[in-house]
Amino acid sequence: MKPKSVNILLNSATRLVKRGDYLEAKKIYSQILDLYPSNEIAISNLEKLNLKTTEYKEIPQSMLEEIFKLYGENRFSEALQKIRQIGSRYAPNHIVCNIRGLILSSQGDLIGALEAINTAIDVKPDYDEGHGAKGFILFKLGRYDEAEVALKKSLELNPRNSSTYNNYGVLLRESGRLVKAEESFREALKHDPLHVEACNNLGIVLQKRGKIKEAVNYYQKAVDINPKQVEAHVNLGNTLKELKLMDRAIKSFQNALAIDPEAEHVKHILSAMRGEKSLSAPRKYVSKVFDEYADNFEGHLIDGLSYKLPSLMKSMFDEFDKDEKCNIENAVDLGCGTGLCGEAFRDVAKRLWGVDLSSKMLLHAKKKGCYHKLIHGDISETLKSLDIKFDLFLSADTFIYSGDLQASFESVADTANDKAIFIFSTETLDKGDFKLLENGRFAHSRSYIENIAKKMNFTVTKYVHDSFRKEDDRWVDGGVYFIRTSMPD
Repeated sequence: MKPKSVNILLNSATRLVKRGDYLEAKKIYSQILDLYPSNEIAISNLEKLNLKTTEYKEIPQSMLEEIFKLYGENRFSEALQKIRQIGSRYAPNHIVCNIRGLILSSQGDLIGALEAINTAIDVKPDYDEGHGAKGFILFKLGRYDEAEVALKKSLELNPRNSSTYNNYGVLLRESGRLVKAEESFREALKHDPLHVEACNNLGIVLQKRGKIKEAVNYYQKAVDINPKQVEAHVNLGNTLKELKLMDRAIKSFQNALAIDPEAEHVKHILSAMRGEKSLSAPRKYVSKVFDEYADNFEGHLIDGLSYKLPSLMKSMFDEFDKDEKCNIENAVDLGCGTGLCGEAFRDVAKRLWGVDLSSKMLLHAKKKGCYHKLIHGDISETLKSLDIKFDLFLSADTFIYSGDLQASFESVADTANDKAIFIFSTETLDKGDFKLLENGRFAHSRSYIENIAKKMNFTVTKYVHDSFRKEDDRWVDGGVYFIRTSMPD
């Protein structure tokens, strides 16, 4: 049976249900499940039909215990298989439906998960765990308003549910309501002082609110409760590093690596702190940093760090354009972040593209309405995938997360029109080619940039040495380059 045929059958069953012909509808759903046992729509709809009839028995206690045991042992695939085997033979059980929803959510099937959770609530409307799980799924789907309604309903039904307070706190935090989020996490810990996720999440909110020392206490409590909590170890390390307690920070990062030896973002932080050589920051590190930073990025950068790089880059372009009268059809903002460069250059190009590794930064960039298209991905890979030649490339504070710029320059050269312009920034290095700094960023020497530009057939038209951002109340030295593709002789 082809997917199109399945959809036809599902539509037929829906029409039968509307007419009240439940028996024929059940036959169709059973027919689908004989061929596709994991079709969540058929499973959920069949369970809902079972609620309307009395011919189905309750799931035997022994089967329930087997499902609970498999789920409790994190044997999710086996638990899901067992649930599907009994689904069409017994009346739906609210706890089993909830478990199915949580397993599907962990597997990335959020729509199927929501169907299962809704069935759980249909079976038992006052099931607080079901409403809490529904809120969690809706949050993951980005439906924040609906999620908040469901989470509040869960807390109304059970005002002592620490997990729901924790999930509600996460929603509040991601919505920018940090004071309310802190209250929700503290409420979770009041009802369960050993709730490790609530300890870690409270630490995150306290850190965002500038309560650094108190954040350390809650991160430490999280790792004391569960020494294998990698995220809490990393958060503790980052906070200790912010407090300049380097030895303790290194120990926290080492603890995280001992648990997860493949944690590339942690390896990068340790390499930076030890002054070791590195070619580039891992993608996971960059995306994590900016996903966490996205909501406060512009306020912190512009108001707190006196950021002026986009305006400096635009001034360089305007000075050049005054004489050359550039005709920019396609421009691309590499590492566009929240769109600060896009705003500065929005009237320069007929079409402006944006590329970034952080999905949350892109959400903010989208709100500015200055991009023709936004792409979530790596710079080099994205440029290679586009069948477009660009007239203007922009990159503000992007190369500070890459040491070796060979691949980036190659991808720009391959997608550049004749006389294309490339304006970008780096942090300044006096000697050598590039260096990983203690803060996890890279600095590049002017000679390295000029050599790699020449190698890629670019000409450095202008270089400006300036201080375009503050860090720890000190100006960070950097350079802005204006380069063009060289014309063949």
